[in-house]
Amino acid sequence: MIKYLYVLASNDTDCFLEQALISITSLKMRMPDAFVTLLIDDKTEKTLTEKRSNILKQVNELKVIKTNSQFGKAVCSRYLKTSMRQSVKGDFFYIDSDTVICDDLSEIENSPFDIGAVLDIHTVLNESLCKKAYQKNDKLLGFNSSFSTDKYFNGGIVFCRDKPECHKFFDEWHKLWLKNISKKMIDQPSFNQANYNFNNIIQEMSGIWNCQINLGGIKFLSDAKIIHYFNEVGKDNPYTLGNHKILQKVKETGSIDDEFVECLLYPKRNFDLHTRLINKRIRTIITEYFLPKKLRKN
Repeated sequence: MIKYLYVLASNDTDCFLEQALISITSLKMRMPDAFVTLLIDDKTEKTLTEKRSNILKQVNELKVIKTNSQFGKAVCSRYLKTSMRQSVKGDFFYIDSDTVICDDLSEIENSPFDIGAVLDIHTVLNESLCKKAYQKNDKLLGFNSSFSTDKYFNGGIVFCRDKPECHKFFDEWHKLWLKNISKKMIDQPSFNQANYNFNNIIQEMSGIWNCQINLGGIKFLSDAKIIHYFNEVGKDNPYTLGNHKILQKVKETGSIDDEFVECLLYPKRNFDLHTRLINKRIRTIITEYFLPKKLRKN
């Protein structure tokens, strides 16, 4: 039996728990018998009282890891994520909290590979808009994966078998991330460097498993099993579930009401009415004809 794994580092000042509740609820709607494991730090555990404890009703297994008391939430989250293979027994399918499940995921259990992930922003590195940023980060960290391979993976969805080689890969990922903890870097550069060090052990999965809706995922939307909406609370997001007000409503009640269930039933239509697709040509037209000269890029 595969475990659907979530990582959470949160307190009552953020909306990370609410994101996880939304994602897990959408998973249980499609797969009532799915075995959900929630991996949290000891500081987060202390906050799971009253309405914040409702998330535990959706969870089959709670794993609490004691972390450095000096770690902030972001560091705790990445500590848990990069070491999750050592914390959880059995095959798992890790899912970021800023996601919504659109379909039954059970076929992932038949995957022919040991570790799988989807390409970051759904493209090879040489065609990626983020290539220079990735290489800048790697140079800062002393890594070379973005200079040496054309596949750069997104760490938002990770399939992993419980095999010795997979444990070794996670040991390497955790070690690389810890080495650069003072640089406050996200976990993805070390994820890809570990993959490079292990001779590209990560196998590419279809974009339907991690439809990065704001970053090239449109072509996978119709068949998407998981929508990854990259929520940054307080910032504009064309995807409804990434809206600050929506998350605040869940936060206030600690539950998913009937109106919200409708959003989860039809996740592929949850876009702001003002959402537009803009390709390079349209972006050029907007820049040339509508933006004031002082705002145009040279």
